[in-house]
Amino acid sequence: MSEQVHVSDPTRDFKSA
Repeated sequence: MSEQVHVSDPTRDFKSA
């Protein structure tokens, strides 16, 4: 689901990464 969040919110992707 992290991929969905990353694709939905790039800002969240950077936070997760």
